Amino acid sequence: MSRRVLDRVKNSIGVVIAFLAFGGFVWGAYSYLDAQYAKAEDVQRIEQRLEFKITKDRYETIQERLWKLEDRFPDKRKMPSSVLEEYRQLESEKELLQEKIKEVK
Repeated sequence: MSRRVLDRVKNSIGVVIAFLAFGGFVWGAYSYLDAQYAKAEDVQRIEQRLEFKITKDRYETIQERLWKLEDRFPDKRKMPSSVLEEYRQLESEKELLQEKIKEVK
């Protein structure tokens, strides 16, 4: 083989190695960035779980308030009008939250 052919082979091998190294760098950078940042599906799933927890906590708070009112006024007919109005509002909100919890599950 002549020297000229040998030089061409060496240059070709160098170019191939450079392309492989660059491709490896690009692949590594993509893999790193893909693992670093949350994907849209993950964020959406976390948002749904958070929304469910907030709704459930609100439901439990309303239920506790209703129990306190029932303990304080065992007979609903003897509740003062303002307390009775609050009681009815809490019951309606509780029902809405129950439906929302069922939808999320």
